[in-house]
Amino acid sequence: MKKLIPIILIVVLLGGQLAIIGSNVVSTNKHNEQVAYAALPEPLSGEIGIEQVLPNANQTALAWNSDAVLVQASMQIDWPTDWSVVTQGTLPPGGWVLLGYVSGNALLTMRIERGGGNIVQAVETPITDEVATDYLANPIDLSAANQPAVDAAKAFDIAQGSTFRQQCPAMRGQSYLHPAISAATGQWVWSFLYINRRANDPTQYMSGEMDWATGTIDQVVDADLPCDA
Repeated sequence: MKKLIPIILIVVLLGGQLAIIGSNVVSTNKHNEQVAYAALPEPLSGEIGIEQVLPNANQTALAWNSDAVLVQASMQIDWPTDWSVVTQGTLPPGGWVLLGYVSGNALLTMRIERGGGNIVQAVETPITDEVATDYLANPIDLSAANQPAVDAAKAFDIAQGSTFRQQCPAMRGQSYLHPAISAATGQWVWSFLYINRRANDPTQYMSGEMDWATGTIDQVVDADLPCDA
């Protein structure tokens, strides 16, 4: 199983920072470098997910290095504290898409706003040969998923998320999804996390998976977490 897939999700959970600090990314004498990216001719419309921002992101990555390979992808959805504002089966515009590409001994990470699809930051981070090899062992091919990220997010929210959020919306304002290889089945899935903040205790998460081939939702854990008193 690819051990590096969660890095970009951890970045989102920490507030969208692109420093990529952790044991899997080893510092070198180089500093993280900003990478040029092109603005969209006009903002994207509709419900924006990973696939909608890929064309501009891929163009930026290939301009950076022509052999860049997509190895990370995640989406953060910011839900309103008034859960009833969002019609079931739709997604609010708030949140981020984060993408990561590997070329040689470098990881290019992009942060993209879901409101209009524009890249707001692109950073190159040096990585070791071992880390690069580990990433490239499991490149992400989103065309293999029968449900694009937006559809998967809506389906999971209908099945599990909306009930979870409704119980205490002020403390459950974000959800996340990213491609992963399921520890349970060995197959590619969409992996979901729904945040459950608490006032004086560590944050908790409801989690679950959706199989890329079948669309089956499984491995749902902690859907019955209590709201913080």
